[in-house]
Amino acid sequence: MRYSLRKRFFIGLLILFLINISFVFSAFVFIKYMENDGYILDIAGKQRMLIQHIAKDVLLVSQGHEEYRSHILQSIKTFDKTLNALMNGGKIVYEKKEIEIPPPANRDLIDQLNIVKNLWEDYKRNSIILLNYPDQSEEYERALNHIVENNEILLVEMDKVVKILSSEYRKKMIYFSSVYLSLFLMSILVYIAIWRTVNKNILMPLNILKGDAKEISSGNIYHKINIPETGDEVEEVAKSISSMVNTLRKMNIELKKAYNKLMELDFLKASIIANVSHELKTPISVIKTLTEIIMEEEKDKNKLEDFRVLKRNIKRLSDLVEDLILISRIAAGKSNLNLEKVNIEEIIKEVILEKEKFAKRRNIEINIEVEPVEIVCDRNLLYRALLNLVDNAIKFNKEKGKIFIKAFKDNGCITIEIKDTGIGIPKDKINAIFEPLIQLDPSIRRKYGGTGLGLALVKRVIEMHKGSISVESELDRGTKFTIKLPLSETK
Repeated sequence: MRYSLRKRFFIGLLILFLINISFVFSAFVFIKYMENDGYILDIAGKQRMLIQHIAKDVLLVSQGHEEYRSHILQSIKTFDKTLNALMNGGKIVYEKKEIEIPPPANRDLIDQLNIVKNLWEDYKRNSIILLNYPDQSEEYERALNHIVENNEILLVEMDKVVKILSSEYRKKMIYFSSVYLSLFLMSILVYIAIWRTVNKNILMPLNILKGDAKEISSGNIYHKINIPETGDEVEEVAKSISSMVNTLRKMNIELKKAYNKLMELDFLKASIIANVSHELKTPISVIKTLTEIIMEEEKDKNKLEDFRVLKRNIKRLSDLVEDLILISRIAAGKSNLNLEKVNIEEIIKEVILEKEKFAKRRNIEINIEVEPVEIVCDRNLLYRALLNLVDNAIKFNKEKGKIFIKAFKDNGCITIEIKDTGIGIPKDKINAIFEPLIQLDPSIRRKYGGTGLGLALVKRVIEMHKGSISVESELDRGTKFTIKLPLSETK
């Protein structure tokens, strides 16, 4: 039967809790018990000192110092009470604390205390005789000699009692230390068991899942998810991830099918646009030629102005067809770069010359600051891209607005900036402006004209040259396009 991780951790923590409680309880018992035993050992040592004091006081009394008689009687009373507690158990007051002395369980200690008891009774009797009989009497002399002779014997026997108590104290210390050590080792074993459980059932499976996740996130969605057989929540998580990945694989297959279908439709659209554009190119050229011939022969000024309007619209239609053809060829991968070394200043000046009349009609001032930098590029494609950008800068500018064109070297690249003071682009629409046939607002087409192909064409041309284009814009304050192109030949 396998327990869940929650149950395993609960059992482990419960065991740790019980061990810690045992630690605390045993520590409490140890402190109280050993403290009491320490007091008993100390009391036994003080009893030995008390015998020495009694002997000293007896000698002083024998020399005529009667004031020590009361000391002897008090000491005898104290020794009697303490010896009785050591032999039979009981409570005594020691250093202002009430000490509970248990009855002795050690046979050697009981025997030794009996020896001390017998010696003490004799010692005490002779001390009392000494106090009650006058000096130089026979009983006095006999009692004094007996005290002097037996004092050392009583001290030696009392030392044996202290030695036995010290031995018991050390044994108890060793016992409690072994209990503490056992509990400590048990806690270490429980910690090791918990760590092994965590490592085996959580960390190792999670590391395997982490590796699987990295492999899948790198793009290999067909990588097999390793499901650990832990029988707990980690296994359930791994199964959930595996199920999610299987769903992802199915969705990826459907997405590929949809993508392939979309590519087919896109290719079909590009083919239709290319074919229609080619079909339109010839009649537009014929109309343009016939218009120019008629304008040469026409003398009526009013009709000439109408024909000029017609010619400008024919030019716009021709440019549109050229854009459609070019963008279709680029999308189909049929447009190759005709690379040559050109001066970027010359291309920009040609663009300005082309759009100069359009700018003057709208009272737009064009300022250029261009370094004469040479670049390897397809001259015609780059010219078309810059022409589109300048045309937009004029078209979407304000009356009496300004255009600033800069070109300069920048870390192995050439940077071209085209900035206007026009109507600007909303921030939420900036990412859409480079999509083909996209215009931000139908009202823009009505007011300014255009098809939405220009910027899509610009982006494709720049990318064909391994370059990049970015845009910054603010509504009613203008737009800035920044192009970065490598100076060396595109590989």
